Amino acid sequence: GGLVAGALAMWGVYFDTALHRTVGRDTFWSLPHLFIYGGGFLVWVSSVTAIALATRGRLADVGGFVGRVGPLRLPLGFALSALGTAVIVLAVPTDLTWHAVFGKDLLIWSPPHMQGVVGGAIGALGLLFAIAGQRGRGVFARSWLWSLAMLLPLVDLLHYVHWSLAHYTLFPWTRTPDLYPYLVALTVPIVLVAAARALGA
Repeated sequence: GGLVAGALAMWGVYFDTALHRTVGRDTFWSLPHLFIYGGGFLVWVSSVTAIALATRGRLADVGGFVGRVGPLRLPLGFALSALGTAVIVLAVPTDLTWHAVFGKDLLIWSPPHMQGVVGGAIGALGLLFAIAGQRGRGVFARSWLWSLAMLLPLVDLLHYVHWSLAHYTLFPWTRTPDLYPYLVALTVPIVLVAAARALGA
């Protein structure tokens, strides 16, 4: 469920960017925003449900590191995913406040947008850890299915790098010869190397 919801949220981000560029600014309740925040909320629900089941002993074989805080059992992947998607959902009041105080965004690099990007990246990393811990278990006993599931959060991480650097591609006058290319060079290889180490060439 978390993977599907995350994919819908990712699609919503691209849909939102396309809508801004072809139609113009929209309201908070636009269809792309509903995909973004609705998808993020559903990932959070999936992650919190997994934490609740693990705490009650009904999801014992989650694989990977499981922390404890009092009575709670916190599988690392699901805990990170819940944290990341909570950060995304909390970007809603941040975004509304930002627009009320400063007006419409002119750049992608606004605090509410960056809050959403950071939250999304944490959530994707959490899903990646959760799936990695399930290798050889249950439905992921099929190696091809596990590899495909691992690829989805990795693609999402590349998506966050691409989208957060879209300011570089939007307008010719923002294409500085140094900052953005250096940021790409620092971020994209990290994801690709992690993918190669986890899944092979």
